[in-house]
Amino acid sequence: MEKGKNLICIVLALELISCATSGGREGFDIRVSESIFLDCASVIIALPLALPVIGLEALGIPIVHSKRQLYQNKISAAEDPKTSAEVLEELANHSYEEIRKSVAQNPKAPLKLLEKLARDEDPSVRAAVTKNPKITLETLEKLARDENPSVRAAVAENFKTTLETLERLARDEDPSVRAAVAENSKTTLETLERLARDEDPSVRAAVAENSKTTLETLERLARDPNSQVSSSARKALIKIQFNKTS
Repeated sequence: MEKGKNLICIVLALELISCATSGGREGFDIRVSESIFLDCASVIIALPLALPVIGLEALGIPIVHSKRQLYQNKISAAEDPKTSAEVLEELANHSYEEIRKSVAQNPKAPLKLLEKLARDEDPSVRAAVTKNPKITLETLEKLARDENPSVRAAVAENFKTTLETLERLARDEDPSVRAAVAENSKTTLETLERLARDEDPSVRAAVAENSKTTLETLERLARDPNSQVSSSARKALIKIQFNKTS
């Protein structure tokens, strides 16, 4: 056991040296659990290359790595469906929003964890929750009323979103949300027709790119004064013609 203690001390010493030479402790987190120090140190430190860094971090034992490498390892663990629920829970509390976003999209993330991330302070994390295949209609509905338009747009893109919610989002004050509704293949023809007359060209262009949009609407959009809209509509018409002849 003394050997294990010595190994831990060596690792911590190397980390302190690394911090000193780099001008600070940025990127490192020195947290050592005394019980794990006594029970597991000799085993874990003997195999640092065979275990994921995040596994060691979860146990409270730091390993000397560059900040970028440690960050990438945590991202990989957050994305991996094989990562345990316990580790995902820890990663969901990480200060970096990119790591929390990866947890939010992990299909193995527990529902309670998704509900927690749906209340995250960062809108990009809340938006990421909408991309998780396990998201419930209840959570989607809550996020559809989010104060941030990027979150509402993410809900509008989701095929699981109810028609009622899509109809409400089609009248959203933010054009990015209305455009997201226009791109959703679940959106009704009636709603698409109304969005095809939207004042914002990005919304009309999104309608032109929806595979459900009628030929009549596409022909009208092809004459739209906005080049982005007319170009998108013409491309859709060419695709339809090609499919008919092939």
